[in-house]
Amino acid sequence: MKVELAQTSLHVEKVNAQAMIEGYKDNLGIHRHVSIFAATGRATAMQNDFRRFPKLITRHKGDRSLRDYPMSVVGKNLNDSPYIHKLKYIAMLDTIFYLNEVDVNNKVDMKMLKDLCTSGIFDIWEPIAPHNRFLDKKFNAKQSPMILLVRIWELERDFRPSEIDTGITTYWHTIIGNTYIEAVRPILSDAIFRSMKDLITSKILPYKKRIERVL
Repeated sequence: MKVELAQTSLHVEKVNAQAMIEGYKDNLGIHRHVSIFAATGRATAMQNDFRRFPKLITRHKGDRSLRDYPMSVVGKNLNDSPYIHKLKYIAMLDTIFYLNEVDVNNKVDMKMLKDLCTSGIFDIWEPIAPHNRFLDKKFNAKQSPMILLVRIWELERDFRPSEIDTGITTYWHTIIGNTYIEAVRPILSDAIFRSMKDLITSKILPYKKRIERVL
């Protein structure tokens, strides 16, 4: 299918890119894929109309501080494994789960985060990692914390380095020129993605403020 991409990319760390595209093995040895992000309304992922335009996934040169966003053992093992990132995958925003805060500082219920991080959904992170993302002052403006559910698609070809501007900002890369391209297949089948979405929804439902279905 032909898609129009946002000019700005979804810029993520190596462990996130690999978990979304290639997947990872959880503590039981089951192959999983990450399809969610922790965010607030000011998060860079939400800028430049992510609701309307899918984003090219680009890899951040550095990794987040493990002090603030600690990876689980599963995440550390994945991060230590070899990975070559290709500019051939996009994220489409499927659903936004707006979460109830338990206090004025955007804190959310840790039980929900523990469930997400131990049930084959977000196992690459310790529960405190998404919690700290909600509290990150760079992104937090007293806006409701949210979980973004995305679907990853493979494109018909890689973007060439000459088509990507990497120097404008550290928060994303920018596509130069044409942003129309063919998406050839989703990383997860319809059945697997639907099952994952149902599981994520069941974990979040008791803690949600509202749900916005984008796709």
